[in-house]
Amino acid sequence: MRKKGKIIPLCILGFISSSALSNEAKYENYVSVGLAQMKADQELANTTIEGVGLAYTLFTKDSEWGATGYFEYAASNDNVNSLSIDESMWNLMLGVTYRPADIQWFRFSPMLGIANYNLELDSPNGKNKDSEYGVSFGLDVQVDIPKTSYYVESNYKVIDINGEYSHVDISTLYLGVGYKF
Repeated sequence: MRKKGKIIPLCILGFISSSALSNEAKYENYVSVGLAQMKADQELANTTIEGVGLAYTLFTKDSEWGATGYFEYAASNDNVNSLSIDESMWNLMLGVTYRPADIQWFRFSPMLGIANYNLELDSPNGKNKDSEYGVSFGLDVQVDIPKTSYYVESNYKVIDINGEYSHVDISTLYLGVGYKF
């Protein structure tokens, strides 16, 4: 009875670890971190804010198709005369990634997502806040650096935010360096 009590957990542990090892070999993972620059065209002003981005791409081994997830965040704080302007923005996107069989070092992905733009104006007359959501779409490109596990990633996105009080068009550019494993 005691042997069965020890053998069953060992068998379960062996099965779980062998499944984990086989799953590692089934997938190719790509992770990149980089800088994002966002240009907001508003009714009152045009601003450029900088931030960071993170992208993750997953492929099944020997497949031309994969999936990409992308997140970016940027914020800025400016003071003009007696006016304080705080802006922040985040963007979350997903895309289907294609890797041509003949050129495995190149990948591209159309992306679609949701974004949030926050604007806070603080003046001697009072404080105004606006937080609006919008739709984002763009194109992501990844290119391997030869003979390494590293790659360069860039994407361009357009974000359209139609808020209750304002309309903001945001274009963003991301440039990152990634590692594939």
